[in-house]
Amino acid sequence: AWQSLEFLQSLIQIIFPSASIRPFWFDFSFNLNVVVIVVALMLILWLISGVFAAWRVSNKDIATSINNDARGSTSKQSNRVSRFLVSVQVVLSFFLLVLSGSFLAIFQGEASRAYEQENSDRIVSGMISLNPDRYGSSSQQQLYRDRLRQELLRVDEVESVTFAAALAGDGSERIRVALDFDSPSDLESAPINAVNWVEPGFFSSQGFIVSEGRQFNRLDTSESLPVVIVDTAFVEAYGSVSSLIGGTINFINYPVLSELDRQIEQAQIVGIVPYLGPNNSQSERTPRIYRPLAQGATDRFRMIAGLVPEIEIQYGELETKFKLASGAVDRDVSIYDMELVSVTNSRVAALVNILASAFSGVAVGALVLAAVGLYGLVSRAVIARRGEMGVRRAIGSTNFRVIAIFMRQGLGYLAAGIVVGGSFAVLVVNALGSTPFGPSLFSVLYSVFLTVTALVGIMVVLASYIPAKKVVALEPGEALHYE
Repeated sequence: AWQSLEFLQSLIQIIFPSASIRPFWFDFSFNLNVVVIVVALMLILWLISGVFAAWRVSNKDIATSINNDARGSTSKQSNRVSRFLVSVQVVLSFFLLVLSGSFLAIFQGEASRAYEQENSDRIVSGMISLNPDRYGSSSQQQLYRDRLRQELLRVDEVESVTFAAALAGDGSERIRVALDFDSPSDLESAPINAVNWVEPGFFSSQGFIVSEGRQFNRLDTSESLPVVIVDTAFVEAYGSVSSLIGGTINFINYPVLSELDRQIEQAQIVGIVPYLGPNNSQSERTPRIYRPLAQGATDRFRMIAGLVPEIEIQYGELETKFKLASGAVDRDVSIYDMELVSVTNSRVAALVNILASAFSGVAVGALVLAAVGLYGLVSRAVIARRGEMGVRRAIGSTNFRVIAIFMRQGLGYLAAGIVVGGSFAVLVVNALGSTPFGPSLFSVLYSVFLTVTALVGIMVVLASYIPAKKVVALEPGEALHYE
């Protein structure tokens, strides 16, 4: 574990070479606190697993234990305990494997869906946070952006400047969208779409063409009619024979954290742009909706600057020029976390890959522990019935019937895991439905459920069949000695 954490920490330092951009909680060091917690957990597990068994043994009546007439009842009691433990193990294993498998599928899916923007090595992005006391209205924020754009365009290396809440292919928030609905409850269960607040020149400055309708313009302000631009994924999901241009969409915020988020808003569709999202399958595309930055008062947004292709870029000098330009507009506001979009995309993809790898290790570990635990408990339950099987075979039962008894028992354990463990897993996924992971979990739950059912079924069958073969391999007289 220590070696794995050291390797993980080295990858984090490669991805985030500067401590200023590294999340403070990305610390996978193996320290004394971790050792103390692990030792405490091991002691608790030792007590839970050992004290009860020791108490049962110490409280047994000696005369009863050595009385041959009582051995059958003791064996039955032991078998009941074993079957209960096996059932609990199967249920817990099924539940944990479904959840961990679902999250693993999400991380691996995100790692393979990275959006790659063309010429991203010639686009610089940085964050800007305005003081809400000084820039509280959308008009004040727009005035700041206009002045900063003028200063940045004076930099020789800069070709274009635009502002947005998030980079192309990403979204700053989520909403539930419906073209028509009968009641507010219908809208609360509508599909989830990503939203990005952008300036009028967002698309043209990055080489994206509006395929139908128009771009945003200076007339799209907080005082004008709310408008949106949708992408082709939205058209494919909601479109009809007629054009969506001029139509109205209805939406509420997601997730719903307060009554204000339940407020229904409307906006008119004025344009359609290409799908600027991850290159995943059509069924998993999340439509992107774009709103005018001037119609939403947000004091935190991104500066996105396109660089002149022919000029050689000295990034250190360029960063200094950008900070001087922002200081000329407002010395109390600075552009921070500035870097090439290609670097940002690579870091995000690498971070998702690391999380996917880490979660893969956890999932594999859980699978191994589940396999070992299940095999140990199920095989013990089988071996404990050697004497009973000896009696059955002595009075004429065939090897096939003996093995069938344990296979039916194993299928009963599997059924308990599917019904109880699977039901709990579905309930947890349903409870997570209001979180950002909820929709993704629902989308992979079916396939993960079937996979876990197959894996747990194989483990239970092998844990039942292999010991059963050993039992029937014994002579009936030899098996009777184990009673």
